Amino acid sequence: MDIFDKTAALAVSIKESHEYSEFLETKSEIEMTPRAREILREYRARQFALELAEIAGDGVDEINDALAEICEVMEEDKLLSKYLTAEYNLCCLMQKIQEIFAEQLKISMEHGIIETDGTEKTRFLN
Repeated sequence: MDIFDKTAALAVSIKESHEYSEFLETKSEIEMTPRAREILREYRARQFALELAEIAGDGVDEINDALAEICEVMEEDKLLSKYLTAEYNLCCLMQKIQEIFAEQLKISMEHGIIETDGTEKTRFLN
């Protein structure tokens, strides 16, 4: 079995996971609920705006306050809360898989630096 076959098998395992099925189920519910879909779209837009402001070194207080407001709305909505939990759990699964790869390949991704033998190899965003 070559590397691509093994990768495809891993993808099938992820698709069969509880985390992925919960994510798909709640994502489908969100897509069928216009209000929830709009709130989620606005949440993502504000997240993106905050990230851009942080990168640019701009003030983030106003954006952060707006994001906090929409987070409160989302926490009170059972469907949105369920979706965010499912998304988080899927992301955690994917992160654990990435950590296993990094550990097995002796690659550490910290602070935008890829280290293979303890020395700095490549720096991103600096």
